[in-house]
Amino acid sequence: MAVRRHLIVLLVLAGLASVIGGGLALVMARSVADTEAALAPVLARADAAATLERLLSHYGEAVTSVILVGDAEMEGVQAARVEVTRALARLNQTTQALIVGLSGADRVADALPGLEDAQRIAELYYAIDRAANEAISNHRQMQTAVAVQILSRDVTFRLENEVRPLLLRALEVASDDAALIRREAGANRDRLGLFAALVLAGSLVGAGVAGFGLVRASRQADQKRAAHVAAADALRLALEAERALDTERRLDFFADASHELRTPLTILRGEADIGLRGAAGAVRLRQSLERVRTQAEAMSDLLEDLLSLAREDADYRDSAPTDVELDALVDAARDEGSLLADAREVRVIRAGGTDGAILLGRARRLKRALLIGLDNAIKHTPPGGDVRIETALEPDHAIIRIIDAGPGIAEDEKPRLFERFFRGRGEADLENHGLGIGLSIAREIVLSHGGTISLDNGPGQGAILTIALPTVPSQPGVTA
Repeated sequence: MAVRRHLIVLLVLAGLASVIGGGLALVMARSVADTEAALAPVLARADAAATLERLLSHYGEAVTSVILVGDAEMEGVQAARVEVTRALARLNQTTQALIVGLSGADRVADALPGLEDAQRIAELYYAIDRAANEAISNHRQMQTAVAVQILSRDVTFRLENEVRPLLLRALEVASDDAALIRREAGANRDRLGLFAALVLAGSLVGAGVAGFGLVRASRQADQKRAAHVAAADALRLALEAERALDTERRLDFFADASHELRTPLTILRGEADIGLRGAAGAVRLRQSLERVRTQAEAMSDLLEDLLSLAREDADYRDSAPTDVELDALVDAARDEGSLLADAREVRVIRAGGTDGAILLGRARRLKRALLIGLDNAIKHTPPGGDVRIETALEPDHAIIRIIDAGPGIAEDEKPRLFERFFRGRGEADLENHGLGIGLSIAREIVLSHGGTISLDNGPGQGAILTIALPTVPSQPGVTA
């Protein structure tokens, strides 16, 4: 019986080694494909940044030729403008595609400054192009000295000292990202190779154990198997410890990234210095200061979005679900939302009630989802309008509706409302800042509590955000 048993073990080990070897080959092929897919958007953005740098250099040379030679070179300026505009659009598209393709809050947070840089490059170019037009106009009016001064100060200097560093940073980041992806892919291949070696070694050891068991007592074979079980348990414990350490590192990195994003706000002081440099007139000074304020607001919104992501991750990991009274939760969200509404001259009206319905969840995260909905409704409601937050009970669920008095939602935009970074066409007209991640955060919170969330047009004017959350059974007012 012992001989037959160990022969069966030999056959099983041989088959297992073959199956695992084939599986490893498939995993290696998939790893190569995943690496190529991860590198594609990074390399596309790097190519867009390099192309834009080359075209902006050509644009500066073309503008200089017009000032120094004359209008005969103007055709070159027009052609350069067309190429630069296309390159700017491509840089923005490749940056957005890179971010949308990322997974994990830490990777998204790391890539968001690249989107801000792309937007900043576009703003700088259009400001420089306006200065170029001014220089060309002065040249045509025979004010050559003024034209040369504008060319040097507001075109050549800004291209070299403001735009080019942003493009070089984009290329450097792309190089670092590509190197990181390749290192991770190499590490994965090394781990797979190590695993294959371990499988081979394990198969050989198992074969030796089985062969040795043919001539040795079955008790010794049992001791060998016990040793393998102990080794597997040790490996499992080591992997669990490694995963716990990796989680802690990701959280630390995300907090550090959010903190470091505050420092770019100091860079905006340079824009104020540019506006104050030289004998700037009141109009130019005001334009420069308005750009400072716009950038500061945009960076503040970015920082708030990043901190929201960090808080959601921390709250989810560090807090356990508890009983939450829905009416108290909604009232607290209404009170905080009213502070946002006062600045826009909008009223937040509370209606309905749930007769003390209880939810099982994380109160801070649920309130965050409601505040996102209130903030979105307030931004789309004109001054003097009302935002209503209503609550009601249905069997096994509590319903929360946030109703605004805005223009409503375009039909073609409805499928994308909860996508990360999606902003509707009307956001710019309403002067609403932000990156378009609020509703996606709210959706994740609601889904993590077993609920549903939707956003649609109301029966009249405005939109309705509807959130349905499961209630704790046997609450007053809930029917079976």
